[in-house]
Amino acid sequence: MIYFRFRFADDRPQCREAMCDCVCELLTHGAHVDAVDSAGITPLVAAIGGPAESLVRAALSPRLTCLSAAALAAHGATYTPAHVPRVLHDFLAMHGVEPS
Repeated sequence: MIYFRFRFADDRPQCREAMCDCVCELLTHGAHVDAVDSAGITPLVAAIGGPAESLVRAALSPRLTCLSAAALAAHGATYTPAHVPRVLHDFLAMHGVEPS
């Protein structure tokens, strides 16, 4: 899974276009726009006001699994690693759910 977050300060048209191209490429290859970083910020929140905001908003159609993980994170839920399939550990962490 791919996670992305850009800080963008250059307003030149060629830089804005390159940024949008990068975001499109990441989204095409499975980036999750609802993943959180260590501060709890999603790429959508980070993109607000920037050149890629409309691209990230257009990609925001969360899957039920993402919504479920976000609900767990919002309520501070944790999980016991031995009770959850190992393949889900990174997915849960990406959405802000930590092991107990």
